[in-house]
Amino acid sequence: MLYPLPYLFFIAVLGVLALFVHQRKDDKQFCQYVTWSAIVIYVLFFGLRGFVAHDWMNYYPSFENTDWYDIANYQLGKSDEFGWILFQLLCKAIFDNFHFMVFVHSIICIFLLYNFIRRYTENICLVLILYFAFDGFVLSLNLMRNVLSLLIFCNAIPYLINRKALQYYLMCILAFCFHYSSVVFFPLYFFMHLKNNKWVFGGISLFFVAVYFSNIPVFLTLFKLSGIGGAFVEKKVEAYTDLSSHLHVSIGLLERLLTLVLFFCYYDKLCGMRKDNRLFLNAFLVYLFSAFLFSEFSEISKRICILFDFCYWILWMDLIKCFYYRNNRILFISFVSLYCLIKIAVPMINQPVYQYDNFMFGDIKSYQERRYIFEKTFDEQN
Repeated sequence: MLYPLPYLFFIAVLGVLALFVHQRKDDKQFCQYVTWSAIVIYVLFFGLRGFVAHDWMNYYPSFENTDWYDIANYQLGKSDEFGWILFQLLCKAIFDNFHFMVFVHSIICIFLLYNFIRRYTENICLVLILYFAFDGFVLSLNLMRNVLSLLIFCNAIPYLINRKALQYYLMCILAFCFHYSSVVFFPLYFFMHLKNNKWVFGGISLFFVAVYFSNIPVFLTLFKLSGIGGAFVEKKVEAYTDLSSHLHVSIGLLERLLTLVLFFCYYDKLCGMRKDNRLFLNAFLVYLFSAFLFSEFSEISKRICILFDFCYWILWMDLIKCFYYRNNRILFISFVSLYCLIKIAVPMINQPVYQYDNFMFGDIKSYQERRYIFEKTFDEQN
């Protein structure tokens, strides 16, 4: 039950720093000091962590077993991504220790994240809270390759907005070198910048919602009607189709529907704040497409949704400015704060794998100890 406490304390510290920035927003030097304090806290919290969460189970053996032979015999799609292999080898060349690689990874991630969000706000700490609430902990603790790939793409967004194709695709190729899922970013150059109106946005969103609540397996139906791939492919698609989570009221579903209503109501105001917001609103449409139309493939849906979480980080912050009355802003901030705490804490309750330890507080649990905890937790839950 106490497993979420270190993470909630971390968020509380960011909340206090965000409040300092808000109260003294005209003092640029002070705000800069506070922002750098948040960055240092991020690096210490994530860079010096032990074997926390799940995916170190794969990353640690990968790091230990990777050598220059993997570069010489690299095969696209069969090996880990080339950029990730090279990153591990460079870290090993400096200091052959998995936790050193985690530390370097954390520094790179916070640099990329800071460089992205500084364009849209002076209150970096506030956006960091939204980042962690919307899958930031999952990205930072578990998905080490994915988060590098995603943050590289986020830094490519200005090139997409300004129609600089060469720079944009070079960044996308770099992102692809860290995770193959980045292939979804390549076609975005052709439509993500387009300007819609609120009724087009609302109509497309409503269509996605209607398809979801119809409980129709979209892709299985398309394969059956088209005959693409024949009976073999149809059986494969059917085997991976899972509608068991459909129509269950969950906090995630309510969050998406509420966010959709707010974005529709304040669409024009959001677009008026900065031209980049139309891209973030289009990214939210892609997010809904994945969440609702790909919901029959739950794992694919989650992975694609994570790639478009960045729209939440910026637009939820901008929503605060959309409310005319001060009391409404206070109510919305209170709701967002409470929701962020719930969203962070609930998945970690009764999950020993999230037991936090850090080199600053003494020795961490060994790989073997953590593996035992992981396997015991997994066995108890199954």
